[in-house]
Amino acid sequence: MTIDRTDAPLIRHLAKERGPKAAAIYNALPLLLLPEQSSELIDHSKELINAMPDIINVPFDDFLLDFPFCPRTGECGRLLVRVRRVEGIIKYDEATYMSKDAFDEIKLYPPAFRGLLLIEGWEENTQNIINNRISLPPYPDMSIVPLRKDLIRARIMRHHLDRNWGCADWCNTNLCSQPYLNCWISQERHEALVALTLYAITYITEGFGGAITEVSYSPKQGSREEKSERKKPWTVPRRSTFILIDPSRAKEYGHPSGEKQADRQHSSPVPHQRRGHYRKLSENHKTWVRPTWIGVREWRAGGRTYKIVSNHSVK
Repeated sequence: MTIDRTDAPLIRHLAKERGPKAAAIYNALPLLLLPEQSSELIDHSKELINAMPDIINVPFDDFLLDFPFCPRTGECGRLLVRVRRVEGIIKYDEATYMSKDAFDEIKLYPPAFRGLLLIEGWEENTQNIINNRISLPPYPDMSIVPLRKDLIRARIMRHHLDRNWGCADWCNTNLCSQPYLNCWISQERHEALVALTLYAITYITEGFGGAITEVSYSPKQGSREEKSERKKPWTVPRRSTFILIDPSRAKEYGHPSGEKQADRQHSSPVPHQRRGHYRKLSENHKTWVRPTWIGVREWRAGGRTYKIVSNHSVK
């Protein structure tokens, strides 16, 4: 089964607007594909919020989240979100769209807010197609979000709103006495992006969509494909992509379930996932026990290598 290069429009956009270094940075980020549409996450938001741990888990310190996005009005496109974990110092790179001053402000948050997530969301504009290509906004929507669940519920976060509207670099209109109307509108869009991103991260790390699986691919050394990767990475398959595989559908990805292995006397067990469940620790406290993949965790199929990794953390 092929793994589509869904981030190609964004990599091409970055190369054109910010240069090859910016495109290379995004191309090197772990790309995690989410199979479900955004409406599925919203419909199950209560379950996802309940399963969200007190401190948000992220699979990588810096990664790209990619999933189908269907606005209420309009055709379905994709939403690509760069998620960066902030721990004291965060690197400013060529792919960062904000000013250096605005970036440095992130470091001024009080110690109680460590750690943080820097979320940068790119939404494909399916209503504006240029030269048969779906267009992207000139820059992403950016927000700073605490990792602590109680601070998220208290809506203690900041958004990089449009300064042309009179908004501050990092703003939360809930804390302003007389915010501009356009700042309110901009913040609503940012908060929707943050909520969707947190739902997606919980969906992934708590095992709701299956096991995180690394799908790796290597072109032949010195091949034309390898040369194209350096100049136009969006035209060739990704070296590595992360997807979610439901154990019941592993056979569709070439999993050797039921096949006898050369180094074993018995056939491989049919993969299954030990169900996640809540464990009661005390009278007033319970914890979520994550699902576990049972069966062969690494195999090759269709020229690619599939490797099951931990949903909690694959750093």
